[in-house]
Amino acid sequence: MVAYVLGWPVPKEYFTDLKMCEDSVSLHCLCSWRTYRKGFVPNYLSEESRNAFVTNPLNWKTDASYAPKSNHKGAVLYKFNTIYPATNDARISNGLLWVKKPIFPWSFMYLTRNYHPGDINLFYINIRQNVEQRLHAYYKKYPPL
Repeated sequence: MVAYVLGWPVPKEYFTDLKMCEDSVSLHCLCSWRTYRKGFVPNYLSEESRNAFVTNPLNWKTDASYAPKSNHKGAVLYKFNTIYPATNDARISNGLLWVKKPIFPWSFMYLTRNYHPGDINLFYINIRQNVEQRLHAYYKKYPPL
């Protein structure tokens, strides 16, 4: 149905039959992103061509359109016990997903610019809602017998 390939660069020419999801209800496609603070490119990515599939999980688009914090439904921290809505914005830039510094309790101590370890946590509720949207689209297209 949909492959959520989070945290890995998926070169655009890697798959011949699997395309990038174009919106929030596309099927038989993939979504992928790697999250960093706006403007930050880690040294280990400096040699990468960044010709990778990138999805913005706040609007499910693949272009450079900006998605404001108001699109952010909720992040979770490591215990997954509290939802923090409107934590961050998102925009695709040069093969990466860039966000402003996330705002959550104690985030002033969150000094890293590499948010890639939180590719799921930062967008947790948006991902859950999107799975539900795609399931509805799937069952609409392929009703159970």
